[in-house]
Amino acid sequence: MHLPFDLRSKASTDNYITRPGEGFQQEVQQAYDQTNFRDTECQMIKINEDQKVIAHITMAVENYDALKYAQRQEEDKNDGEEAPPSVVEEAHWKLGAPLRRISTQDWETLEAGNPAFRQFESKLTTFLNKILAADDRPSQLLLLHPYQCIYLQYRSLKNWQENRDILRCNPNFYSNPCYDCVVINTQPISFGHIYALFSCQGPLKINHYIALIGKFQATKWKLKTKWDGCRVFEEKEYDFVLLKYLIRGCHMIPAFEKSGKVFDLNDLVDGDTFIRFFLEE
Repeated sequence: MHLPFDLRSKASTDNYITRPGEGFQQEVQQAYDQTNFRDTECQMIKINEDQKVIAHITMAVENYDALKYAQRQEEDKNDGEEAPPSVVEEAHWKLGAPLRRISTQDWETLEAGNPAFRQFESKLTTFLNKILAADDRPSQLLLLHPYQCIYLQYRSLKNWQENRDILRCNPNFYSNPCYDCVVINTQPISFGHIYALFSCQGPLKINHYIALIGKFQATKWKLKTKWDGCRVFEEKEYDFVLLKYLIRGCHMIPAFEKSGKVFDLNDLVDGDTFIRFFLEE
Protein backbone atom coordinates (compact mmCIF):
# COMPACT_ATOMS: atom_id res chain seq x y z
CA MET A 1 0.00 0.00 0.00
CA HIS A 2 3.01 2.30 0.27
CA LEU A 3 3.65 2.29 -3.49
CA PRO A 4 1.43 5.32 -4.35
CA PHE A 5 3.11 7.34 -1.59
CA ASP A 6 6.58 6.33 -2.82
CA LEU A 7 5.73 7.28 -6.39
CA ARG A 8 4.43 10.69 -5.32
CA SER A 9 7.53 11.26 -3.16
CA LYS A 10 10.30 9.84 -5.35
CA ALA A 11 8.78 9.67 -8.84
CA SER A 12 8.93 6.59 -11.01
CA THR A 13 11.08 3.59 -10.14
CA ASP A 14 13.62 4.27 -12.90
CA ASN A 15 15.08 6.87 -10.47
CA TYR A 16 15.75 4.22 -7.83
CA ILE A 17 18.83 2.12 -7.20
CA THR A 18 19.15 -1.01 -5.08
CA ARG A 19 22.92 -0.91 -4.65
CA PRO A 20 23.03 0.94 -1.26
CA GLY A 21 20.42 -1.34 0.24
CA GLU A 22 22.10 -4.50 -1.01
CA GLY A 23 25.49 -3.35 0.23
CA PHE A 24 24.07 -2.69 3.68
CA GLN A 25 22.43 -6.11 3.71
CA GLN A 26 25.81 -7.71 3.00
CA GLU A 27 27.38 -5.93 5.98
CA VAL A 28 24.49 -6.95 8.21
CA GLN A 29 24.75 -10.55 7.02
CA GLN A 30 28.51 -10.62 7.71
CA ALA A 31 27.95 -9.23 11.21
CA TYR A 32 25.15 -11.72 11.82
CA ASP A 33 27.38 -14.62 10.79
CA GLN A 34 29.85 -13.61 13.55
CA THR A 35 27.25 -13.94 16.30
CA ASN A 36 26.18 -17.06 18.22
CA PHE A 37 22.69 -16.55 16.72
CA ARG A 38 21.18 -15.71 20.12
CA ASP A 39 20.33 -12.14 21.12
CA THR A 40 22.00 -11.08 17.90
CA GLU A 41 21.09 -7.38 18.03
CA CYS A 42 23.49 -6.46 20.85
CA GLN A 43 26.25 -8.58 19.34
CA MET A 44 25.82 -7.01 15.90
CA ILE A 45 25.93 -3.50 17.37
CA LYS A 46 29.22 -4.35 19.11
CA ILE A 47 30.61 -5.86 15.90
CA ASN A 48 29.62 -2.74 13.96
CA GLU A 49 31.32 -0.50 16.55
CA ASP A 50 34.51 -2.56 16.30
CA GLN A 51 34.46 -2.32 12.51
CA LYS A 52 34.07 1.47 12.70
CA VAL A 53 37.02 1.74 15.10
CA ILE A 54 39.18 -0.47 12.87
CA ALA A 55 38.24 1.62 9.83
CA HIS A 56 39.09 4.83 11.72
CA ILE A 57 42.49 3.50 12.82
CA THR A 58 43.25 2.25 9.31
CA MET A 59 42.35 5.63 7.83
CA ALA A 60 44.52 7.45 10.39
CA VAL A 61 47.50 5.20 9.60
CA GLU A 62 47.03 5.67 5.86
CA ASN A 63 46.77 9.46 6.26
CA TYR A 64 49.91 9.47 8.41
CA ASP A 65 51.81 7.42 5.83
CA ALA A 66 50.66 9.77 3.07
CA LEU A 67 51.74 12.81 5.11
CA LYS A 68 55.18 11.35 5.82
CA TYR A 69 55.60 10.49 2.15
CA ALA A 70 54.66 14.06 1.17
CA GLN A 71 57.14 15.42 3.71
CA ARG A 72 59.91 13.24 2.32
CA GLN A 73 59.08 14.43 -1.17
CA GLU A 74 59.19 18.05 0.01
CA GLU A 75 62.52 17.52 1.73
CA ASP A 76 63.96 15.95 -1.39
CA LYS A 77 63.08 18.96 -3.50
CA ASN A 78 66.09 21.07 -4.28
CA ASP A 79 64.58 23.88 -6.30
CA GLY A 80 65.84 22.71 -9.68
CA GLU A 81 69.37 21.62 -8.75
CA GLU A 82 70.80 18.12 -8.95
CA ALA A 83 69.28 15.41 -6.79
CA PRO A 84 70.45 16.16 -3.22
CA PRO A 85 71.80 13.75 -0.63
CA SER A 86 69.90 13.13 2.60
CA VAL A 87 69.01 16.23 4.57
CA VAL A 88 70.92 17.18 7.71
CA GLU A 89 68.87 16.89 10.89
CA GLU A 90 69.38 17.97 14.48
CA ALA A 91 67.15 18.21 17.56
CA HIS A 92 64.64 20.82 16.36
CA TRP A 93 65.82 21.76 12.88
CA LYS A 94 66.43 20.06 9.57
CA LEU A 95 68.20 21.32 6.46
CA GLY A 96 67.03 20.65 2.93
CA ALA A 97 67.74 21.64 -0.69
CA PRO A 98 71.55 21.32 -0.52
CA LEU A 99 73.73 22.87 -3.22
CA ARG A 100 77.26 22.16 -4.43
CA ARG A 101 80.08 23.05 -2.08
CA ILE A 102 81.63 26.45 -2.62
CA SER A 103 84.50 28.42 -1.12
CA THR A 104 83.92 31.58 0.88
CA GLN A 105 85.71 33.68 -1.75
CA ASP A 106 83.68 32.26 -4.63
CA TRP A 107 80.41 32.74 -2.77
CA GLU A 108 81.27 36.32 -1.92
CA THR A 109 82.10 36.99 -5.57
CA LEU A 110 78.94 35.25 -6.77
CA GLU A 111 76.77 37.41 -4.48
CA ALA A 112 78.64 40.64 -5.19
CA GLY A 113 75.39 42.58 -5.63
CA ASN A 114 73.93 41.41 -2.31
CA PRO A 115 74.86 43.71 0.61
CA ALA A 116 74.50 40.79 3.03
CA PHE A 117 77.64 39.22 1.49
CA ARG A 118 79.93 42.24 1.77
CA GLN A 119 83.17 41.14 3.45
CA PHE A 120 81.56 37.73 3.82
CA GLU A 121 84.82 35.80 4.20
CA SER A 122 86.41 38.08 6.78
CA LYS A 123 83.23 38.38 8.86
CA LEU A 124 82.71 34.61 8.86
CA THR A 125 86.30 34.03 9.95
CA THR A 126 85.87 36.52 12.79
CA PHE A 127 82.62 34.83 13.86
CA LEU A 128 84.19 31.36 13.87
CA ASN A 129 87.19 32.58 15.83
CA LYS A 130 84.81 33.82 18.53
CA ILE A 131 82.73 30.67 18.94
CA LEU A 132 85.21 27.86 18.24
CA ALA A 133 87.98 26.41 20.32
CA ALA A 134 91.48 27.49 19.35
CA ASP A 135 92.38 24.14 17.79
CA ASP A 136 89.26 24.15 15.57
CA ARG A 137 89.53 27.68 14.20
CA PRO A 138 89.98 27.94 10.42
CA SER A 139 93.54 28.47 9.24
CA GLN A 140 92.94 28.28 5.49
CA LEU A 141 90.29 28.90 2.85
CA LEU A 142 86.93 27.57 4.03
CA LEU A 143 84.78 25.29 1.88
CA LEU A 144 81.07 25.75 2.63
CA HIS A 145 78.09 23.51 1.94
CA PRO A 146 75.08 25.78 1.22
CA TYR A 147 71.43 24.87 1.71
CA GLN A 148 68.29 26.68 0.61
CA CYS A 149 65.72 25.40 3.07
CA ILE A 150 65.37 24.80 6.80
CA TYR A 151 62.58 23.04 8.71
CA LEU A 152 62.12 24.40 12.24
CA GLN A 153 60.22 22.34 14.81
CA TYR A 154 58.82 24.28 17.76
CA ARG A 155 56.24 23.93 20.52
CA SER A 156 53.29 26.30 20.27
CA LEU A 157 52.61 28.45 23.32
CA LYS A 158 48.91 28.33 22.47
CA ASN A 159 48.20 24.60 22.78
CA TRP A 160 51.68 23.09 23.47
CA GLN A 161 51.51 21.06 20.29
CA GLU A 162 54.48 20.52 17.97
CA ASN A 163 54.43 22.71 14.86
CA ARG A 164 56.81 23.09 11.95
CA ASP A 165 57.82 26.04 9.79
CA ILE A 166 59.49 25.69 6.39
CA LEU A 167 61.80 28.64 5.72
CA ARG A 168 63.73 29.32 2.53
CA CYS A 169 66.63 31.46 1.40
CA ASN A 170 66.63 31.12 -2.36
CA PRO A 171 67.48 33.90 -4.83
CA ASN A 172 65.41 32.17 -7.51
CA PHE A 173 62.48 30.34 -5.95
CA TYR A 174 60.00 29.85 -8.80
CA SER A 175 61.54 32.84 -10.60
CA ASN A 176 61.39 35.12 -7.55
CA PRO A 177 63.76 35.73 -4.62
CA CYS A 178 62.58 34.17 -1.37
CA TYR A 179 64.29 35.13 1.89
CA ASP A 180 62.11 34.23 4.87
CA CYS A 181 62.26 35.77 8.33
CA VAL A 182 63.05 33.95 11.55
CA VAL A 183 62.82 34.35 15.32
CA ILE A 184 66.16 34.07 17.14
CA ASN A 185 66.56 32.78 20.68
CA THR A 186 68.25 35.78 22.29
CA GLN A 187 67.35 37.73 25.43
CA PRO A 188 65.01 39.33 24.54
CA ILE A 189 64.08 37.45 21.38
CA SER A 190 65.18 39.06 18.12
CA PHE A 191 64.27 38.73 14.47
CA GLY A 192 66.23 38.30 11.27
CA HIS A 193 66.11 37.84 7.52
CA ILE A 194 67.72 34.57 6.39
CA TYR A 195 70.12 35.19 3.50
CA ALA A 196 72.18 32.00 3.64
CA LEU A 197 72.26 28.59 5.32
CA PHE A 198 75.45 26.58 5.25
CA SER A 199 77.76 24.21 7.06
CA CYS A 200 81.54 24.32 7.37
CA GLN A 201 84.33 22.35 9.01
CA GLY A 202 87.40 23.38 10.94
CA PRO A 203 90.64 21.43 11.40
CA LEU A 204 88.87 18.98 13.75
CA LYS A 205 86.40 18.03 10.97
CA ILE A 206 83.40 18.99 13.09
CA ASN A 207 80.42 20.34 11.16
CA HIS A 208 79.18 23.77 12.20
CA TYR A 209 75.76 24.85 10.91
CA ILE A 210 75.34 28.59 10.47
CA ALA A 211 72.86 31.11 9.09
CA LEU A 212 73.69 34.50 7.59
CA ILE A 213 70.94 36.87 8.65
CA GLY A 214 69.94 40.49 8.29
CA LYS A 215 69.26 41.72 11.83
CA PHE A 216 66.04 43.60 12.51
CA GLN A 217 66.55 46.42 14.99
CA ALA A 218 64.07 48.82 16.54
CA THR A 219 63.78 52.07 14.61
CA LYS A 220 62.68 55.57 15.55
CA TRP A 221 60.70 55.86 12.33
CA LYS A 222 56.97 55.65 13.02
CA LEU A 223 54.05 54.53 10.93
CA LYS A 224 51.42 57.12 10.06
CA THR A 225 48.77 54.86 11.58
CA LYS A 226 50.03 53.27 14.78
CA TRP A 227 48.09 50.63 16.71
CA ASP A 228 48.45 49.00 20.11
CA GLY A 229 51.39 46.62 20.14
CA CYS A 230 52.84 48.02 16.90
CA ARG A 231 56.52 47.10 16.63
CA VAL A 232 58.55 48.61 13.80
CA PHE A 233 61.99 47.30 12.79
CA GLU A 234 64.69 48.28 10.36
CA GLU A 235 67.17 45.92 8.76
CA LYS A 236 70.46 47.68 9.44
CA GLU A 237 73.27 45.13 9.61
CA TYR A 238 74.16 41.49 8.94
CA ASP A 239 75.52 38.81 11.21
CA PHE A 240 75.96 35.05 11.62
CA VAL A 241 73.89 32.84 13.93
CA LEU A 242 74.19 29.15 14.78
CA LEU A 243 71.13 27.23 13.63
CA LYS A 244 70.47 25.91 17.14
CA TYR A 245 69.36 29.42 18.14
CA LEU A 246 66.59 29.66 15.53
CA ILE A 247 63.10 29.20 17.00
CA ARG A 248 60.46 29.56 14.29
CA GLY A 249 59.49 31.67 11.32
CA CYS A 250 57.86 35.10 11.54
CA HIS A 251 56.09 37.49 9.20
CA MET A 252 57.47 40.97 8.64
CA ILE A 253 55.27 43.42 6.71
CA PRO A 254 57.19 45.99 4.62
CA ALA A 255 56.27 49.61 5.29
CA PHE A 256 55.13 51.12 2.00
CA GLU A 257 56.75 54.50 2.65
CA LYS A 258 60.25 53.06 3.18
CA SER A 259 60.66 50.84 0.09
CA GLY A 260 61.31 47.58 1.92
CA LYS A 261 63.85 48.93 4.42
CA VAL A 262 61.45 49.15 7.36
CA PHE A 263 59.07 46.42 8.54
CA ASP A 264 56.41 45.98 11.17
CA LEU A 265 56.00 42.67 12.96
CA ASN A 266 52.81 40.73 12.23
CA ASP A 267 51.85 39.13 15.56
CA LEU A 268 48.48 37.81 14.30
CA VAL A 269 49.73 35.01 12.06
CA ASP A 270 48.58 32.40 14.58
CA GLY A 271 47.94 31.96 18.29
CA ASP A 272 51.57 31.22 19.06
CA THR A 273 52.84 34.46 17.52
CA PHE A 274 50.18 36.48 19.38
CA ILE A 275 51.23 35.02 22.73
CA ARG A 276 54.95 34.99 21.99
CA PHE A 277 55.26 38.48 20.48
CA PHE A 278 52.32 40.51 21.82
CA LEU A 279 51.23 39.19 25.21
CA GLU A 280 54.77 38.45 26.41
CA GLU A 281 56.23 41.70 25.13
